[in-house]
Amino acid sequence: MSRGELVLHFQPIVELRSRRPVAAEALLRWRRAGDLAAPGAFWANTDTACAQEIGQFVLDSACQRLAGWRAEGLCPEMSVNVDPRELTRSWLASVYDALDRYQLPPSTLNVELTETSQIDPVVGADVAAALIRRGVGVALDDAGTGFNALAAVSDLPLTELKIDRSFVSRLGDPRADALVRGLVAISQELGMRSVAEGVETEQQAQILEGYGVQRAQGYLFSRPVAAPEFADYWRQAHGDDVGAVELIREMAAIGASPATTAAILNRRGTPGPNGRSWRAGSVSRVLLAQPVAPCGRRRA
Repeated sequence: MSRGELVLHFQPIVELRSRRPVAAEALLRWRRAGDLAAPGAFWANTDTACAQEIGQFVLDSACQRLAGWRAEGLCPEMSVNVDPRELTRSWLASVYDALDRYQLPPSTLNVELTETSQIDPVVGADVAAALIRRGVGVALDDAGTGFNALAAVSDLPLTELKIDRSFVSRLGDPRADALVRGLVAISQELGMRSVAEGVETEQQAQILEGYGVQRAQGYLFSRPVAAPEFADYWRQAHGDDVGAVELIREMAAIGASPATTAAILNRRGTPGPNGRSWRAGSVSRVLLAQPVAPCGRRRA
């Protein structure tokens, strides 16, 4: 870490219904000799202290990047992966500290639990419950890949299920389809959001949407990319939205009411949330996420 070889790349998470990005997943990469290595190439050799130090770097860097993007009216949510060795009460305090330091609402952060077979069920349940009470999302990564992962659905408080790429790649096979439908049904019954990983074709996306999966990520939409490329991808996908946020902030800085700003946006033909017309309430919700102080100074 001291050599600056660890970096984050970001993969968009899209809403399947609209095919537009709604969040990002922060993914660790080791930059060495001009190449980028994913954690699978080195993570197994890290000891607990090193894993915790790297995990703290990922959490802090992801929150810092998210705060910067939100200030620009870009990505509103970030997911980070957490190693079981990080799940301690001191780590929990570091999550709260990062949210406070970067002035992020807890709902903007999603924690993905990996390697669930190694999670102490009591500690894991306590930490997950504490995060959810604070408003942070908790996801089960690679859902369906093993009995331990399925047991975690009943043992851990969760807000999201991530359907493993191994099922997505086999869509069209009756067994894989049945398993995906089952995972979606579980998520719906337990009030959790469903996200599919490893989506590479439009046909897969259509099948998943038909089964009720809400979000997806994969090469069909974008590979993991560096922060500048991610921001460009977001602006291209949300061109009208980004322009709307900038106008809303400018109008708020001069004291215009949300109703006045909504009327201007509608006259310009700028699509509102979910394709609807802008209203004072929707403008106010944008301002809550992107507060602006008088004369255009952002609140400290």
